[in-house]
This record gives sequence, structure tokens and C-alpha cells, in this order.
Amino acid sequence: MNAKKTIIIELCMIFASVIIFRSLWILLDKNPFFSTNFALIIMIIIGVSSTGVCLYFLNKK
Repeated sequence: MNAKKTIIIELCMIFASVIIFRSLWILLDKNPFFSTNFALIIMIIIGVSSTGVCLYFLNKK
């Protein structure tokens, strides 16, 4: 895979993760049942899993 395609994939993954995190943050903020710590844990889990997906597609031949 060439460097240009790799950079494009990484930028798309960053953009998608920011949108997902922002959406989750807004949804969890509006719901008083969820605490801030719970929202942070969910975001960390999604961030780690999206990084794993990104690395999988970057290393796929």
C-alpha cells in the first residue's frame, strides 16, 4: 500500500472517530443516568477498537 493511500485512510479514521465520540458525548450528556466516568470509559473502548480496525486495514494485503 502506498503512503498516500495510508494517509487518506488514517485521516478518514480520525474524522470518523471524532464524529462518533462527539455524538456519544452529546447523547450521554443529555441522559442523567450516565455519569461522566461512564462516558469516558465508553469513548476509550471505542477509540481503542477503532484504532485496531484502522491497523487491521492498514496491514491487510
